[in-house]
Amino acid sequence: MHDEKKYYFCYMDSSLSTLKNLLLGLLISLHCFAAFSQSSDWKLLSKPEQIQSALKVAEESKNSEPAKAADWAQKAYDVAGSTGDQDAMARASFIMGEAWTALKSFSKAKAKFERCAAHAETAGNFDLLSDCMQKLVAFSVKENDIKNMARYAQMAASLLGKKGRSASGNRPQGSGSDTRFQQLSQENTSLHREIDNLRQQLAGSTSNLKTLDHERAVIADAKEQAELKQQQAEIQNKEFEQKINNMSVEKAKALLLLERKASERRRIEAEYQKDIAQKDREIKVQELKAERSQGLRNILIMGIAGALLVMVLLFNRFNANKQAKEILEEKNKLIEKEQQRSEELLLNILPPAIAGELKQNGKARARSAEEVSVLFSDFKNFTTLAESLSPEQLVAELDYCFKGFDFIISQYNIEKIKTIGDAYMCAAGLSSNSGNAIKMVRAATEMQQFLKAYKDMKIARNEPYFEARIGIHTGPVVAGVVGNKKFAYDIWGDTVNLAARMEQNSEAEKINISETTYQKVRYDFDCEYRGKLSVKNKGEVEMYFVNGPLT
Repeated sequence: MHDEKKYYFCYMDSSLSTLKNLLLGLLISLHCFAAFSQSSDWKLLSKPEQIQSALKVAEESKNSEPAKAADWAQKAYDVAGSTGDQDAMARASFIMGEAWTALKSFSKAKAKFERCAAHAETAGNFDLLSDCMQKLVAFSVKENDIKNMARYAQMAASLLGKKGRSASGNRPQGSGSDTRFQQLSQENTSLHREIDNLRQQLAGSTSNLKTLDHERAVIADAKEQAELKQQQAEIQNKEFEQKINNMSVEKAKALLLLERKASERRRIEAEYQKDIAQKDREIKVQELKAERSQGLRNILIMGIAGALLVMVLLFNRFNANKQAKEILEEKNKLIEKEQQRSEELLLNILPPAIAGELKQNGKARARSAEEVSVLFSDFKNFTTLAESLSPEQLVAELDYCFKGFDFIISQYNIEKIKTIGDAYMCAAGLSSNSGNAIKMVRAATEMQQFLKAYKDMKIARNEPYFEARIGIHTGPVVAGVVGNKKFAYDIWGDTVNLAARMEQNSEAEKINISETTYQKVRYDFDCEYRGKLSVKNKGEVEMYFVNGPLT
């Protein structure tokens, strides 16, 4: 009894301390939410905004002002009910449950958490449903309500079945999750071992109770025998008294001596009865202690079971959050990969500066360049050769040659403009004017060398081959992107037209350049003057064949 009073006063001191801290927290946080609670603009918001605003105020107030949190959560619940938002109704009910718990109104809090569980299950919010189950299990443990605790445990098991059906066979592999899982498994094994020890102790207590019952029965039998003996002694005393009256003095003395012995025996029997009563009281005290110890063990077992359930729920929630995070990371990597592919594709179509401007502004302005070397090439007798090849072979041959051209111009930072049939067009100097004519003539020389090796291979196989005419002219151009779909980067100007005329007046396996280009490369290449040749719409134009680099 003394221990119970001590425990009661300790509990009261702890409760008063908790209440004091709660009141202090309420006073500190009161001014933080006063402005918003007095706001009259809340009703002017849309219903979704009203719901979010009310939930925010309720969430922020639930620890400092639980009554205010309950009111705002009820407002959010009413508005969500008018819109049919089950998830918002579940969240509002959960906050009301926490607020009523803080206000010590446990019956209302329990009802709100049960309503939260119903809405969360309808909305498919298993995380919130898991939190509700934890709250309800805690209430059942606190109230020692085994029936409701079993019901909530069954509901939690059903929830785990729904959430874990897909995750049970797909637990993510990794050092962090494996370590956490091993820790939880070890804690689970330790708790089960503790439960087994408590059960063994309970079995030992039960055995002790049986032993005490047996001793009590033995003592009761001894007590009955003593009472029977006492009754017999009283009868004998009466008989002795009658005999004493008829006996002589000597006999009276002898009988008196016997009476004294009988009195001494009765005294011993009385002391024995006191010992029996004392043992009986000790047995009752031990029984009360055993019952109290068994009750505490039952409470401890229920608490351990609740803790195990909470640990399982937390573990499943941890796994679900980790899986969601991994899925999100995979999606982000996929998005980054696709974005990189789209940027690479855009850079294959457009120059970097044009592509950047197009991505940033959605359009690209036209740009002028004062000194650009433009190259045109086409294949000699292409139509005749095309008739001797199948469409598939023709496309394969063009693809082989143009890929070779692409590789060569990429080494000199030359921009490919387009291909039209068997014609190939590129330009140098769109981003920099430094030595672009020399780079273009070097690239053209490598193109002809590439086609010469291609020709030798085809002759060795007795197959048809392509021979190219190349023309180059240097001058100003305008460059830009045309169209809204299937963007096409192109260049315009008289320079482009004159470069095309250079190619038309060239010969197979030759590089024909204009006077302007010749002035740029004459100190680096051996050029053969061809004189003035007539060009359509241009009159006579001076032209040169490039024989090769100067040694």
